[in-house]
Amino acid sequence: DLWAWPRFVLHVLGHSSYSHYIGNMMMILVVGPPLEEKYGSRSLFWAIFLTALLVCCVLNVLAATVPAWLSLKRPIVESMMLKK
Repeated sequence: DLWAWPRFVLHVLGHSSYSHYIGNMMMILVVGPPLEEKYGSRSLFWAIFLTALLVCCVLNVLAATVPAWLSLKRPIVESMMLKK
């Protein structure tokens, strides 16, 4: 699949609505130039890229483990509630 690896980073471009997207673009227009001037284009690109990749990895791990953890805890909580 050609898009398998790019999806790990490109999902960051998804937004919940047009107002969310426009708000983010306005923030980039306001904050981006000073950051680029201070840190440089290449450094800023890699900082954004690595942050997006890290967040993606953390969210994927949480999505994979939290439901399993909750399903393990549920019988204990239910058994405690039944005892009362």
